[in-house]
Amino acid sequence: MKRVFCSIMQDITLPKWFYEEGIGENRAILVENNQMLELRIERNFGPFSGPKYGAIMRAKLQKKHQDGGFIQLEDGHEAIIKKWPVGFTEGQSLNVEIIRERLLERTREKPAVTIASERDIQNAPTLLDRLQASHIEVEKCAAHKGDILVQYGWYEILEQAEQGIYPFTNGQLIIEQCTAMTIIDVDGDEDNVILAKAAAAACAKVIRLFDLQSIVGIDFPSIEARKKRMQIAEIFDESMMIPCERTGVNGFGFMQIVMKSISPSLLELLRRDRAANIALLALRRAELEAFQSMASQMSIAAHPRVLHLLSDHGWLNILTDRTGRNWQLVEKEFDDITHFEIF
Repeated sequence: MKRVFCSIMQDITLPKWFYEEGIGENRAILVENNQMLELRIERNFGPFSGPKYGAIMRAKLQKKHQDGGFIQLEDGHEAIIKKWPVGFTEGQSLNVEIIRERLLERTREKPAVTIASERDIQNAPTLLDRLQASHIEVEKCAAHKGDILVQYGWYEILEQAEQGIYPFTNGQLIIEQCTAMTIIDVDGDEDNVILAKAAAAACAKVIRLFDLQSIVGIDFPSIEARKKRMQIAEIFDESMMIPCERTGVNGFGFMQIVMKSISPSLLELLRRDRAANIALLALRRAELEAFQSMASQMSIAAHPRVLHLLSDHGWLNILTDRTGRNWQLVEKEFDDITHFEIF
């Protein structure tokens, strides 16, 4: 597969967002001192559709359960209301605010969580809205300007997130998602204390980079000395940029972190639908390569599952409009679904 690179790399010292309005998904990275600090993806189709964080929607109360209950949103999705509104009964309608999006776990779907709201109905803020509200400079990327995101490791970070392996000096983090929490296992051949100290900073970095939320457990190497364990926790605190609560590092090397949960993490997003990842990657590459080609007719050859997604959502028509090229899909039985060709 051909990758398209931009020949001029921007030297970024102050924090800066790069935002790309893609076909099927929108993308953003936060860069500071030429290092990627955050990577965010926004999707809203198929399994990624549904009520988004911050939206205020009309809903009907269905069934009271303990302090809260179950509701049906106006778009048809079922959700949870955290606290049953005083004076309301089953069957009545009201406005609710989405405070956590639905989560798609390996074996089940956790519905969105809401609270009653007296505010008017409104759409959820988009990814671009959130970037602009951060008061950090936002630069919009366009395909005809070249691939700006790749300069800061876009493809490498996506691969790390999908595989759940994040390397750091003399070690790596193995990230696994369980039903109860996300587990980060510290792996390496260094002395336990040296390895744990390096891993503490790396864990704080990867939590922000991959947008890990809710409960995260870190399995450091076992360290007997309490003072050393406190030093590891202090290094984590100094590096952690996300508000959280945590336990200490116990004698077995385990530390638990609790953070606010509002939406699927980058890992959850990428692991939900592999074919969708490849389809969207193919669209991104196709748009970039179209601006380096003089051909009026271009093609995407891919696995049938990938081609089905490209045609089913009308993305090929958008690609045609944005590139001024005529595109056709070519079915090819690659050995691996991740393989595709653009020509």
